[in-house]
Amino acid sequence: MDERTKENRERELRRSANKKFHHEDFSGLDLSTSDFRNATLIECNFTGTILKWSNFEGANCFGSDFTDADLYRVNFKEAILAKTKMFPRDCFGMTVTLTCDTFQGMEVPDRLLLYWLYMGTMMKVPTEEMSQKIVEAIGRPEFEKLQRAFKERKF
Repeated sequence: MDERTKENRERELRRSANKKFHHEDFSGLDLSTSDFRNATLIECNFTGTILKWSNFEGANCFGSDFTDADLYRVNFKEAILAKTKMFPRDCFGMTVTLTCDTFQGMEVPDRLLLYWLYMGTMMKVPTEEMSQKIVEAIGRPEFEKLQRAFKERKF
């Protein structure tokens, strides 16, 4: 696809609220600030796609692939992310809703799972024993790396 066609497609796709896509290939596109609110995006390919500040609120992304996607500050509030491949290059500030539809069968790399576990150590947990169990699950060396990374915000 030539550069002009790509730019036109990116511009058109940025306004995709309530649209339906099945097995669509969005890979490598710059869809920053896109509006995918309440869109249906079944088994779509977002590999390497730039989605910074995009809004997927209420979207159904079942089975989609977000490998190497830039998900900085993406809003997945009330989105269905079940069966997705969630291997983003960046997901700092990503919003998700804590429901089964969000996480059921989601594939994640070790790094992202450890980030989510680490978040529990930032809370005031009911007991010190519980806090230590989280640290043990992460592993002391990895926990210390995460402490430094979160302090410096290097992800």
